[in-house]
Amino acid sequence: MKLLVSVAVLASLVVLSSCVSLRRASGSAFVPPTRLGVGASNAAAARPAPKTAPQMVAKGSTVRITRPESYWYGKEGNVVVVDKNPEVRYPVTVRFTAINYAGVNTNNFALDEVLETKPPGAGKGKGKGKGKGSA
Repeated sequence: MKLLVSVAVLASLVVLSSCVSLRRASGSAFVPPTRLGVGASNAAAARPAPKTAPQMVAKGSTVRITRPESYWYGKEGNVVVVDKNPEVRYPVTVRFTAINYAGVNTNNFALDEVLETKPPGAGKGKGKGKGKGSA
């Protein structure tokens, strides 16, 4: 039994050492094809064309959410803050009337994840509300 195990160990060592010596003789280790530049042009061709620049939304406007994994997908909310810094990934903070499963009613979205449905101040005209000047 010991002789059989030692023969198997010796055979594996011989195979391993021959692989190492072949690698040294060739002068380089295995390099994946992506690093050789093969297929790089195919990857660039497979990318979709960039979308048009997203429209800026203003504070106070009503927006519809287009992020599919969001709790509020397809729902409308009011824009609370729009960050002007271009490095911010999700600059639009939206407040909703309903709360999600975690008890939160605000979330941040990217500019391309919101569609403006009403501009700020739309629908807030002079109505018959309680106020001064009713004679």
